Amino acid sequence: MALPPALQGALLERINQEQERGAPNPETLAHLCRAQASCPPQALRRAKLQTLLTTQPSPALLLAIAGRLPGDLEDETLLSAFLEALATTEAALFGQLFAELVTLPALRLQLLGKLRDPHRSEALGRAIGDLFKAAGA
Repeated sequence: MALPPALQGALLERINQEQERGAPNPETLAHLCRAQASCPPQALRRAKLQTLLTTQPSPALLLAIAGRLPGDLEDETLLSAFLEALATTEAALFGQLFAELVTLPALRLQLLGKLRDPHRSEALGRAIGDLFKAAGA
């Protein structure tokens, strides 16, 4: 059962408040994202996730998005931002989340396409290369 729209809006507003703090708490941001797991993807939340991924992409946030909000990653722009942020974390986390997400039918083709994307960043290319090295080991 989805949260009422007023509560969804309040959660997004709370994310805004946390972001405006001098030092936002990455765990709080991740918890606020997880709290929206029962809500269907929506443009306002996707825009907020995009902002979070480009400004505060903590491992906790990446785990919350992959584990609780994978439907939002069906948006190509958000998926790209997610993978770019994920590529800057430790290789093990990249490998684990990529392996988990690629099993989801709605994301599989997009993720496999990212493996061959000639426009990906150097960091993402390196993370993908490390993924293949680990798989071959």
